[in-house]
Amino acid sequence: MQDVSVHEGFWFAYLSVSTPLIKAITQTISACPNCTRIVYTGHSLGGALASLAMMDATYYYQITQPAPALYTFGQPRTGNEGWAKFMQLLSGSITRVVHNADIVPHVPPMLFGYHHLAVEVWMSGAAGDFTVCDNSGEDPNCADKITSLSIPDHLYYVGHNHSLGTLHGC
Repeated sequence: MQDVSVHEGFWFAYLSVSTPLIKAITQTISACPNCTRIVYTGHSLGGALASLAMMDATYYYQITQPAPALYTFGQPRTGNEGWAKFMQLLSGSITRVVHNADIVPHVPPMLFGYHHLAVEVWMSGAAGDFTVCDNSGEDPNCADKITSLSIPDHLYYVGHNHSLGTLHGC
């Protein structure tokens, strides 16, 4: 197996919630003996944490049934290429959605050794156009070809606005 590394900040953020999360996963699986799939999902940092949760549950805790699936939206690069390949071995069902020129999937940069999970689904326009990209995780014909990046594209996924909105008192 190649050298497997993940971003330290993402890893420590995951560790801060891992104990109750793994407990919730095992309780949910126990309560649903006929379930066929466990889905890990998240937007932005939540996508990075969901990918780490899937790795932790599947590899370290050996929670492989029901079958794991990962769906992320606007996920930053979370680890290196060794990690991306390792994740493919854990689950053949990984989908990473990128909305057009979303800035977040372009950080941290590949220049520093970070690499995306495959398979990317690139939503290239407002009309719902999408491309299922190659299995490299870094398809030069998809979001990686965009050089003019957008914060608003990060806040809008699949018809939902994920901006912070208005703060309300408690």
